[in-house]
Amino acid sequence: MHKIFLMKRCAGIVIFMLMISGCLETEDPEVHFLREIMYDEFKDYIAILDNPENTDFQLNVVDIREKTDYLSGHIRNSVNIETNLVIDTAGYVVNQARALTERFDKQTPILFYSHQDDTIVYTMAKLAQLLEFKQVYFYEGGIEEWQNIHGNYLNILYTAFKAWHQNHFPFENRAEVLIDIHPSTWYHGIEVLEGHIPGALNLPVDSLVEFTGEEWSLINGGKFLTDSLSYRSARMIIYDTGETAEQAEYFLKAVQTLGYTHLFLFSNGYDEWISNGNQLDI
Repeated sequence: MHKIFLMKRCAGIVIFMLMISGCLETEDPEVHFLREIMYDEFKDYIAILDNPENTDFQLNVVDIREKTDYLSGHIRNSVNIETNLVIDTAGYVVNQARALTERFDKQTPILFYSHQDDTIVYTMAKLAQLLEFKQVYFYEGGIEEWQNIHGNYLNILYTAFKAWHQNHFPFENRAEVLIDIHPSTWYHGIEVLEGHIPGALNLPVDSLVEFTGEEWSLINGGKFLTDSLSYRSARMIIYDTGETAEQAEYFLKAVQTLGYTHLFLFSNGYDEWISNGNQLDI
């Protein structure tokens, strides 16, 4: 049960103040509705968005945390709209909420998430409903439930990755680990790639996962990884290239099944690294 005061400002004047109790829900798709979404359903939606064959299902996933938090790790397929671009610290709506209305189609379902049990995510969702977005969801579990409880990975972007790399290189503390998933010949720059990001540990996908048709399984129970990294709560960032994106997904799924809980993907990280003028090791 939520009781939230939501206020709107226009030219410095409060137009209305509405006390909300509970969340509104309806099964009629023609009526604007607001609903909390649980982890399993959210995970399924993300999987559908991942599917390149998906042409029908649409969902705008909105991370309302600060930009630095978003860059450091966010749920894939999400975009960042910081809360303060929509609602200020006093609870007033900013610029008539144009950060939402000018970016997103109101007929497309929209889902908000933030940190775990963060009341503001409900407030943002309720505002979207009042703005007549047709289907509005909010995920209260947030980043903490998504990653720390269920072990799902987050995407990290270059700016945050670079700062992390500078802080922890040469990764002598195995609580922070950078992983190159490519074959050793790629890792050493013998073929295909020119080397690897400095400090990266080489754990090739084919040493951890084997494929039978479209199915995959762990090789020797994942011993190759667990012998190398016994600390399950280590922050593990893996990177790939455009050619190995699918392999990276399988690697992360395998690592998740082994109980590692702080997983990040620096998507297309090899190319991002060199395109920003950074050096490689061989």
